[in-house]
Amino acid sequence: MNAISSLLLLALPLAAVPPQEAVVVKDIQFTLRDDKGMGTLHLFVNKDEDPVRFIKENRCVAGFWYPIKDRGKGSTTHWTGVLSYETFNFYPQPFYEIIKVRKQGQLGKLPAAARAKIEQFLFKRKRTSNVVLRETGQPNEYDLIGYTTDNVRDLFKLNKHFKYNAPPIPVWPGKAPNEPPGMAAKKAAPQTGDDGVIRIPYVDKPELIHFPAPPNKRTGTCIIVCPGGGYGKLAWNKEGTEVANWLNTLGVEAVALKYRVPRRDQQKPHPWPMQDLHRSIRLVRSQAAEWKIDPNRIGVLGFSAGGHLAVMSISQQGKDSYPAIDAIDTIDTQPNFMVLIYPAYLGNSKKDSQNLDPLVKVTSKTPPTFIAITHDDADRALFAALYYAELQRQRVPAELHIYSKGGHGYGLRPSSHPVSSWPSRLADWLQTDGWLTP
Repeated sequence: MNAISSLLLLALPLAAVPPQEAVVVKDIQFTLRDDKGMGTLHLFVNKDEDPVRFIKENRCVAGFWYPIKDRGKGSTTHWTGVLSYETFNFYPQPFYEIIKVRKQGQLGKLPAAARAKIEQFLFKRKRTSNVVLRETGQPNEYDLIGYTTDNVRDLFKLNKHFKYNAPPIPVWPGKAPNEPPGMAAKKAAPQTGDDGVIRIPYVDKPELIHFPAPPNKRTGTCIIVCPGGGYGKLAWNKEGTEVANWLNTLGVEAVALKYRVPRRDQQKPHPWPMQDLHRSIRLVRSQAAEWKIDPNRIGVLGFSAGGHLAVMSISQQGKDSYPAIDAIDTIDTQPNFMVLIYPAYLGNSKKDSQNLDPLVKVTSKTPPTFIAITHDDADRALFAALYYAELQRQRVPAELHIYSKGGHGYGLRPSSHPVSSWPSRLADWLQTDGWLTP
């Protein structure tokens, strides 16, 4: 049984857009299997289109139907939705089952900001007409297929691709806590380097950027991504948004955390970002029902300083990093698993090459952990190995990959070094540990 691409039929004001080639309407008799009623399905298709093949090839469907017994009585119902197609050898006609019906004018769960952007695209000079909007399967991306005038049989094609960027989610309802005076003087704008990396040097209003997993791939797992940058800046796309988009391909919901930088304390920079991460974990768990994720399948993935931040967030288990603000702050801050990619600051070889930093704690309650790093990444490989040894000592499930070459700060971007395969190894680990099983 094949599911057809889902559509939304929206009632929106339109500009006087010049009509393009009209799509013809073809009729198919069908059986609505849930109530055994017979009806006629009208499909908007091209003139030379075989409507049955059109459905079976899983392409966009829009139209309207009415029960045969009510033909001509003005009871037509406009719809879009997911159709399932099934052919039975013993029955000469195919069955069509309307799984979801959205009547004209209903918006479903399309975000208000997305609708506003479409309205802005189409302007607001004409009375209400119908717009056909197709979900692409990519989060927050749609194809604006076309619109109809007063005659629903005339569908004019627009074929505009429309990407909706969800607004950021503020981590704090007001000002971030414990901000030292004088930070505003360090304010600076993001910059994009010759390497294409967007570096954010100043954040005083932490935000979460939500990357929903494709509906047909959802696993129920969500990962909060913490970019690196030495606590002085954020490598925002290379170690943040690019990683979130990749996680979506695994069916994982992702959230990129824009935590506070630069350092509020040069020697001990993590407490402020740790507050941001703890609050973010709580926020994500509070959205579990709406986002269709499991609150017991929340992971944290950190690069470099972001890896240190992930480690520090679980090193003071049972202790709150900030005073409670609202009911969300009663939610647990412990992630269910961690991913550390070239983690930094786990120790200092100039002071003590035999032990982890005293602030880094590992107990039997530390969550399962995946680590990837390279041998030539200064002393970070040494302390990553020591951290793994401590996980082993505490019998915490863990996996460590040390590659010979690759240096530091490569993110997901490919190179000639085998370390570029770490995303595949992480996907294997997530699969083996059940995080990719719905």
